[in-house]
Amino acid sequence: MVLKRGSVVSVMGLFIGNLGGLTALLIGIIISYTRGGPMVNGYHNFLLAISIAGGITVLFSIISAFFIPNVRGKEKPKHEILLFLTIKRFISLLEEIQKYPNAFLYCIAWVVWNVSFSNFMSMFVLLFRSTLGLGSSDSEYTVYTFMSYVTACIGSISWMYLYPRCSINIKTWGYGFLAFSLFTNFWGCLGISNKTSVGFKHRWEFWVFEVFYSASSSSMRSLNRTVYSTLLPEGDEAQYFGLEIMLGVATGWIGSLVNATIQDRTNNDRFPFLPNLFLVLISITLYYLVDFEKGMKDAEKLVESSESNTEVLEEHFIPPK
Repeated sequence: MVLKRGSVVSVMGLFIGNLGGLTALLIGIIISYTRGGPMVNGYHNFLLAISIAGGITVLFSIISAFFIPNVRGKEKPKHEILLFLTIKRFISLLEEIQKYPNAFLYCIAWVVWNVSFSNFMSMFVLLFRSTLGLGSSDSEYTVYTFMSYVTACIGSISWMYLYPRCSINIKTWGYGFLAFSLFTNFWGCLGISNKTSVGFKHRWEFWVFEVFYSASSSSMRSLNRTVYSTLLPEGDEAQYFGLEIMLGVATGWIGSLVNATIQDRTNNDRFPFLPNLFLVLISITLYYLVDFEKGMKDAEKLVESSESNTEVLEEHFIPPK
């Protein structure tokens, strides 16, 4: 089962990344509490923390390099300038839109959702510190950061466990995660008005939504990687994932700029939740338009049966209990 195997690989990749984030956080806490406060040794503590984290990253990168499959990519044509070759391959990738339309549509939906996710997290953290107090919430913010990594791990692993054991197809799982993302941004919009008593104005709201939003978002990230890989042609997965990363980097800065502009003009830290709400709506719309079945057929990753197409679909989209 392509989707089942992909869900395990995707979740474990994010899980290891979250463990790395927890390790870096622990290093920072140990250094801060053993070498003095940030007002005295903050600069030196920062240099020491990133040096240790960088050294650990290099060490594990070298170790993991021995476990990477030795798969040869396309050879570089002779007498070809690397920059021009990159542009040519990007153009050839775009020319395949008609051949793999669902893969490109899903890529755009994923990028739009990623922008909304990054926007929400940046706004959420700022609201947490400003609402609860910049000086009085330092220790609580440390626990909050730990909870973010822990709940992200629990959320994605729970989805990995439940997906093959529940009679819920993978697209329905995605609708559920996206719906909660939409609801969370809507909840933030409620706080725009001073007349409402909710909308991330109380401590309990931050903790409740932190747990569920981190868990559901981590699961959605795993699901995106799983589905996207099944819509891509065999052997070209790296190029298409590179396209998604490139689009994410190219558009990621726009959200922060727009949020900062809105906050400066309105003097309301919760107002950026409103445009972010529309980003999630756009992502859901694009997600709805993606035909998973046809996309897998186009990529030749869904094998049709002459006897019963329904059985094949159930095998890929509705795993047996």
